[in-house]
Amino acid sequence: MLRNRLGLEVDEELPASLAALLQELERREQVEAEWSATTLAAHVSMAFDEPEGTFSDPHGHAA
Repeated sequence: MLRNRLGLEVDEELPASLAALLQELERREQVEAEWSATTLAAHVSMAFDEPEGTFSDPHGHAA
């Protein structure tokens, strides 16, 4: 993530195995971020998918 934000590139002197490891870590971080955003959107959608005038939190408490 830091490498991307600073616009840095993988050091060409790194062994291929380390460069591949860095790429995999970044890929997994992106997958996790996408999953988190999707999960949050689903929870928000479900919370507001209540009869008009009601709202319940993910724990089922009416507000």
